Amino acid sequence: VPTAGGFTVPVAFSADYIEALYKNSILDKLGVSRIPLPNGNLSIPKMTTSAQAYWVGESKKIPKSEATFGNINLKAKKLGALCPISNDLLKFSGVGIEAWIMNDLREKANEKLNDALLNGSGTEYQPLGLIGRSIQTDSGVMGADTPFALEELLEKENIPMANVKWLLSPKGKKMLRSVKNGDTFAWADEMRGGRQIDGYDYITSGHVTDADSSHGTVILGDWSQLLWGQGYDLTFEMSRDASFDNGGGTVINCFENDLTLIKLITSHDFATKHDKAFAKGSYTAS
Repeated sequence: VPTAGGFTVPVAFSADYIEALYKNSILDKLGVSRIPLPNGNLSIPKMTTSAQAYWVGESKKIPKSEATFGNINLKAKKLGALCPISNDLLKFSGVGIEAWIMNDLREKANEKLNDALLNGSGTEYQPLGLIGRSIQTDSGVMGADTPFALEELLEKENIPMANVKWLLSPKGKKMLRSVKNGDTFAWADEMRGGRQIDGYDYITSGHVTDADSSHGTVILGDWSQLLWGQGYDLTFEMSRDASFDNGGGTVINCFENDLTLIKLITSHDFATKHDKAFAKGSYTAS
């Protein structure tokens, strides 16, 4: 009891801290390879239409056909964060507040990057995500054969199927595990035991959004067909002399206010070799 002498008892704080819960980091789990963007951009030649071959008879003319070409352009988009900290807090905190904040900013940057992979707007300052591209789509009622329908979409386009993985919304996962084939669950055992669907690994992430509360989303992709361009890796800088806008138009100087400013910077962009290497299904429950 404080008034009975409790004020004289020092409070003990653990040197550990409890981190916030973050959404799954899906880029590494999908096995997406990074491509350096040496000058902040990269142009990759792409054959958009191939030449054709024809069966012809003896002494008959072989029809002419030509390949056409285009470019895939990657341009690094900057992702940043600023966080001011009291110098007194840095000096006297018993929980390693500096490392705590830097780890938190790192996770927030990862969240933004993962979200941009799927839902990026493609504006001047943000990558274009998969959902905004001309990927294949499917819809209807979730059934036991739903995974086969998405696989068929990719295979019909002669996609290499080199690094195929499923990406599910939490609701999409729940719906697929609940599908029955007769009296038994069609996919529950495989999803629970081997974390696979028809032999391909699956990942669940809150970054995969559903159309509404009655739909579940399932994405299938050959992730070897995704290009992840990296201008420069995540870096931190700290300054006690910098100034920053407090968000209301007032400029705060760190030196005058005895603050330290932590800055996070990284830059990335996404592109696909072939949009049709990815298929998104939006389904209702059976």
